[in-house]
Amino acid sequence: MAKLKILVFTICLFLISVVAHAQTPQIFTTSNSKLPDANLWSIAIDHNGNKWIGTAKFGLVKYNGDTFTIYNKDNSPIKGNYISGVYVDKKDNVWVPLNGQGNGLAKFDGSAWTVYNASQNPGLSKPVNMIKDDGNGRTYVGTSDGMLVYDGTTWAKLDLPDEPIRRYNVLATDISKDGRIAIGHDNGLLLYNGQNWKVLNPDSSELQLPTVRSVKFMDNGALYIGYGGGYGKGGFSILTDGKWKHYNTHNSKIPDQMVRDIEVSKDGEIWMATNDGLLEIDGYNFIPLKFWPGKYHNVIMGIVTENNKTVWLATPYGLVKLN
Repeated sequence: MAKLKILVFTICLFLISVVAHAQTPQIFTTSNSKLPDANLWSIAIDHNGNKWIGTAKFGLVKYNGDTFTIYNKDNSPIKGNYISGVYVDKKDNVWVPLNGQGNGLAKFDGSAWTVYNASQNPGLSKPVNMIKDDGNGRTYVGTSDGMLVYDGTTWAKLDLPDEPIRRYNVLATDISKDGRIAIGHDNGLLLYNGQNWKVLNPDSSELQLPTVRSVKFMDNGALYIGYGGGYGKGGFSILTDGKWKHYNTHNSKIPDQMVRDIEVSKDGEIWMATNDGLLEIDGYNFIPLKFWPGKYHNVIMGIVTENNKTVWLATPYGLVKLN
């Protein structure tokens, strides 16, 4: 009984960090809901508010607010159990990487599935790390061997600088409203200004680490760059009109040096998924949030924002709804 009281007290202390700035989070696990798997690796949301969740053991899961629906080998082209990098495009198509299942992609329009593989483009034989569309009919697919572009009919390899002598393991990309492109990979950052590409790495720029895990353009034109961790450097940088600002565990309240995902709500609040909790940036305030006691228990794998008031988190310990 004494150990139980200590555990409850410890959990309450962790929740206080959330309650101080927001309502108590709602946490879905296999024990308190019909969520089939608490080990979650990605999350996306469609225009109807459905959450699409990549799990470690049960394939793709849709949550509509009431019901959890599983998509796996019994009712979809998804043949494996582990799903990461789920993405919903601006037309509400759900894209699912089929890594470890022959690779390629599956696209679900709500009623029918389409599978894209190496028969459409040899590049789809490589593992897919991320997917992003530009709103003009082009879908960008980052793989372990460069970037592919799909225009709705044809797949093509995106011509990146120095690619004949360099293998780009693409980890993240974002596209600004004015058409600029940022590509983060495990050896630096590529920036496209609409005409030319620029290659950035720690030797040629103020980039803090070679591994860039997340990128996000803001409405003011600034680019937020999240790194892959590290003891001395890491965290994230802000690049605005050629000027850099750097934030890490040594000079800010960011809870960890690895920033896996960056999302922005409609009212401008910035949310970052780190390896040791969530970071909310509200104006100039850095607010770290944790949800479970214990070291290494606050890994955040993915973030989506809903209706400007709700944030959903995919974690290895369950699904978190934060108001």
